[in-house]
Amino acid sequence: MLAIVQEQQRHPVWGPYAQQLLEPGSGLWRNPGNGGHDDKAHPPIHPTKFSFGESGWSQDHHRLYELVVRHFLACASQPAVGAETNVEIDIAGELFSASGRVILAVSYVQKSKKVTD
Repeated sequence: MLAIVQEQQRHPVWGPYAQQLLEPGSGLWRNPGNGGHDDKAHPPIHPTKFSFGESGWSQDHHRLYELVVRHFLACASQPAVGAETNVEIDIAGELFSASGRVILAVSYVQKSKKVTD
């Protein structure tokens, strides 16, 4: 798993995040869990080799590779932390409710770069 992240450090878009993820003391790294169900159909989806994007790839190929890599890096990152508040009040028999969420700690954040041919 570390080797896959190390390879991704070379990419100009998400490479800096991969490098930061591997820095000792950054607090970003976490070993992904096994999930709740393993159907033994295939190993988890991850990039099998590094690529800057092959010249013959279509825009869809580029976007799919980016999706796989970003998802993999996010799975190796600490999860975001949020809080949710739910309020219910009864005023003269009329029930009112409201809810809200706030992100307390952002985790994997990487601005997307448009992929073009």
